[in-house]
Amino acid sequence: MHDTLFENRSSWVELTGTARTDYFIKLASDIKGINVDKFKSDLENPAIRKKIDYDMALGKKDKVSGTPAMYINGKDIGNQKVLDGKLVDSNNNDSNANYVWTKEDTFEKFVIQPALKNAGISY
Repeated sequence: MHDTLFENRSSWVELTGTARTDYFIKLASDIKGINVDKFKSDLENPAIRKKIDYDMALGKKDKVSGTPAMYINGKDIGNQKVLDGKLVDSNNNDSNANYVWTKEDTFEKFVIQPALKNAGISY
């Protein structure tokens, strides 16, 4: 579901409320192996709502303007892009440039591994 959400971000990013929820349910129903009834009940679960509200409050406190928002050691890494296996300027409008977080292997190579190395953790 994670990959599907981010691969289809442009289709839902402007949706709000019920329209966004309905779109997410449709995406879930298109993915083999997802229990759509469980997915729907999770969306309505008060404990999950509480966690989302908490995360939103943290984001608001830190002036995060949207999702995905990713920070490592206070540095916003959410707008970094990759083109031809290299990090490029976040303003690069080449249609082949993808956000660093759109693919798991790219995120690991350009975000996770350098962060661990910077922290002195061998990977």
